[in-house]
Amino acid sequence: MIDSLPVYPIKLIQKPKLNVFIENSGSMDGYMCDGSEFKDAVYSYVNNLNRYADTTKLFFINSNIIPYNNELSGFVKDLNPQSFRRAGGNRSNSDIGEMLEKIIKSVSDTTVSVFISDCILDLPQNAMNFLNIKKEEISNCIYNKRKNLPNLSVKILKMQSKFNGMYYYSRGMGNPERIINEKRPYYIWLIGTNNNLSFFENKVSSSEIKYEFMNEIAFSPYIAVPFEVSNKGQSKVLNAINGKYEILIKADFRPTLSINTDIENINNYQAYSPDVKVCEVRKITAESLYSHYIKVLIEEETRVREENIRFKTSGIPQWVIETNDTSGCDIKKNMNKTTGILSLIEGVADAYKEETINTNFKFSLKRN
Repeated sequence: MIDSLPVYPIKLIQKPKLNVFIENSGSMDGYMCDGSEFKDAVYSYVNNLNRYADTTKLFFINSNIIPYNNELSGFVKDLNPQSFRRAGGNRSNSDIGEMLEKIIKSVSDTTVSVFISDCILDLPQNAMNFLNIKKEEISNCIYNKRKNLPNLSVKILKMQSKFNGMYYYSRGMGNPERIINEKRPYYIWLIGTNNNLSFFENKVSSSEIKYEFMNEIAFSPYIAVPFEVSNKGQSKVLNAINGKYEILIKADFRPTLSINTDIENINNYQAYSPDVKVCEVRKITAESLYSHYIKVLIEEETRVREENIRFKTSGIPQWVIETNDTSGCDIKKNMNKTTGILSLIEGVADAYKEETINTNFKFSLKRN
């Protein structure tokens, strides 16, 4: 027989509130050009999130947080350099780390914050020391927030858009350089509890964003997810076939915020017993309470009575490393890169370094 303790889905008491912050520093002006995917993507995504939010508040952010008091329908019209300048604040020397710290402080168990920025770090001459400091600042900020909000989670989307405007180098690294109709990366950060982020992700999947969605990464604490276990053919009776028991786990990975490629990578699963192997994971395409099937093989001669299959967290993906620039120089050779993005994301990762397991599946086995 196969048996497992029931794990029930988290139910939201109320819809989350949504705060949206768009950086309006001078470096963002180039995304406001005609034909920019940035404006279409931001408006479409925020508008869709707004449908499922309790309330939505809009802000510009640089050195200050500046409320946008008009309706969402007029928001996209004000995504232009003129409105950015009128909003005010220090548009010439904004600090991404300080902005993130302010935004993280606005998050609660009922509020999700969205931060939209090119995430370029303004490097001084001693760049490596600076990058390490920024990494530690981000890590400390999230770590401290998790003391009061332990299920705080972060999802980062890499986007790209046509850029037509001035690229501003860090002080002493070159004069501003005009970029004409090139694609440049920018990022959408979603920060909130894992159940609130999961709620929005279920309603508005980030991987289905139109207008140049590129990649994503998420960080979340351990969460118990709903699952059920059966023998092949949906029976609870455990019978061996060709010297192996074959069982099927149906699980809902959505609360973990993990991307599908990580979920389907069998190397991310670790069974307690060496006689138990995860051999296949695949997405459920039909409407279901669960998101994935997990096929598990168990040697017939095993003495396993209790099993615990753990789904491990993944490291920093290759796309982050390939997108990172540490020099802050020569934008023409680094058009598809972002200065310091690796340090920012590593800072987030450090705040979750003790979270080595995303979720697990405990069940008992009894032979006939």
